[in-house]
Amino acid sequence: GGVLDGQPLRHSFARPGGPAADLAWVESVLAGLALRRTGPPVQVRIGKRSSLGRIPIEGQTVWLEIAAGRLKTRVYQSSKLGEHPVLAVLVHGDIPDPRQGLYDMAMRLAHISDDVVAAGVLRPGYTDAQGDTSSGRMGYAIGDNYTPEVVDDVDAAIRQLKARHHAARVVVIGHSGGGAITADLIGRH
Repeated sequence: GGVLDGQPLRHSFARPGGPAADLAWVESVLAGLALRRTGPPVQVRIGKRSSLGRIPIEGQTVWLEIAAGRLKTRVYQSSKLGEHPVLAVLVHGDIPDPRQGLYDMAMRLAHISDDVVAAGVLRPGYTDAQGDTSSGRMGYAIGDNYTPEVVDDVDAAIRQLKARHHAARVVVIGHSGGGAITADLIGRH
């Protein structure tokens, strides 16, 4: 699998065989990063001179138990991993856009660092590009879900990840509203 020529979003004037060549290039880049594709590529969007696709790569989806139900994380590990790595947790912002790149950033962080386990946390109530939704209430993306319950749920997920990976230290990285959740975590825990 992996040829995108037959995709319904593909323009008739597009270069024949172009997607196969693009996919071969992506495969070589992934091989250079010691990664492998885990599923077929999917064309997401196409413009007049460019297209956007999604290629699933290695990583592990881990569902964690929280008070609200289940919280999704996507976990990546450095190629050089010791007994007690650093756990880097990425918390996305308020805008409910599944293309925020949360999991991509976690993957990149793990692959450019030694002794790091990087986890992208899908905040309560949010849905990612794969269609998975963490339990809980998203709110209206205006800062109305920085509640003690949401903060405690994210804290519970971090504690479970730390125990699972025997992490020596935890670094939490929040973007926008994820930064507010991170600040609340520091204040509450």
